[in-house]
Amino acid sequence: SLPSIGWVAITRYRFLFTISLILSDIILFNIAFIVSIWARINVLGPLDYFSLRNIIFISTLILVILLFSFNQYKYKRNLFDVDEFIAIGKSFILTAAIITFFMYLLKSGAQYSRFIVSLSFLMGFLLIVLSRYTLREILGILRSKGYNTKRACIISDSETKKLVCNKIKDNSKLGYKIT
Repeated sequence: SLPSIGWVAITRYRFLFTISLILSDIILFNIAFIVSIWARINVLGPLDYFSLRNIIFISTLILVILLFSFNQYKYKRNLFDVDEFIAIGKSFILTAAIITFFMYLLKSGAQYSRFIVSLSFLMGFLLIVLSRYTLREILGILRSKGYNTKRACIISDSETKKLVCNKIKDNSKLGYKIT
């Protein structure tokens, strides 16, 4: 395992992890918009995609804020789970609803292709879920090799202690070592 490097280094590591998650979400969501625009142009012909800048910028901003509100940028030791999947899904659905509402309210929906917006949100959701899953798997592999581990001490003399210790040892991807 890595040597103990102090609280400041751990805080910096968590900060960099959070920043990398935010940047990857922004990049992947914008890639989804670019691919959607490309698909729209190939299917229906030329498009003035310059006007989509505002919708892309606002959608990205709202999505990041909602992911923050659902605690998706918090450093976690768990693997990718259903709760994370649902929180990402809620963030995308709410972002799409907010954008659709404002497009209707401002009567600017005629300027934007519903195809692009719908496909972008669907692809963005899939890309971000896949990237989070991949990231958690990579962290699990590193933890099972001894990196980014934490020590755990279970004080008990019962059968429950043995069961908990066995569960932790069987799931080395969480990165806990029983001392």
